[in-house]
Amino acid sequence: MNKDEIKHINWMYNRLTSVHKENPNVDYMIRFKEIIDKQLTLCDVVSSFITAEDEGNYFVVNTDDLDEIEKGSTVYLLETYPEDIHLFKDKNDDEFWISADDVDRKE
Repeated sequence: MNKDEIKHINWMYNRLTSVHKENPNVDYMIRFKEIIDKQLTLCDVVSSFITAEDEGNYFVVNTDDLDEIEKGSTVYLLETYPEDIHLFKDKNDDEFWISADDVDRKE
């Protein structure tokens, strides 16, 4: 798996557990997370510049590649996750999972 594929399946896991309220403690979700963690270790993914201390701060979307939100949009960091995909909300209070690579700190 390449880095983008790992980030995507990690996004799926986070969405299943956070948005769809899938129980992370059932056998198949535990195994799913173990596979993700192993792949992250194998690829030696570098940790994001975003940390838990950034929760509550604003960022700007820096890519046109997101279907749900436009480049240049300001988003608010709700919650951080260790695999570089974090939970943000926009001015309409819509929530989005966005990769750390796809946002910049708002000046």
